[in-house]
Amino acid sequence: RHHGTEESLVLEGTGELGDFVFGPGDYQLARSGSLHPSYASKEGCVFLLFSGTEYEFGLQGLEQSSSEHFITVRSRSGTWQQKRPGLDVQILFSDSESALEATALQRLAAGSVLTSSDFSVSEAYILEGNARLDSLELSAGDYLQKIQSGQQCELHSEHGCTILTRSFSL
Repeated sequence: RHHGTEESLVLEGTGELGDFVFGPGDYQLARSGSLHPSYASKEGCVFLLFSGTEYEFGLQGLEQSSSEHFITVRSRSGTWQQKRPGLDVQILFSDSESALEATALQRLAAGSVLTSSDFSVSEAYILEGNARLDSLELSAGDYLQKIQSGQQCELHSEHGCTILTRSFSL
């Protein structure tokens, strides 16, 4: 049983959670208090996991949590919205109407630039492509923390990139 919210995004391969099979780009959120079977993979997989450290294991005889405790976004079923020219966003999870607490995919077109006002996030993970945050070169697999609007910075992508971002209200 989760004592905090858990989020995962499959990067490579396939994983299984009960009857669900997840592939590259599939996202899953398990709410605090939810109970689900162990994650497994027959072929192997790589996934990005954001999770607390408190769990209860081996809760025999307890029923799995119902579907309202989980959010699943399949890689091909999410809806992209143009935030501005050169920037498309797909919200995976938002816990408030103001979107101060949210997990999203941001797709930056080739030659585009985000200023710190566009890109104020708690965490960012480069999924595809390359970017430059001021003088810092970034490529797929790089992780950043605490990019806040108080910091004056620009994120450039010469050839385009896709970034998983997580934002939290302060």
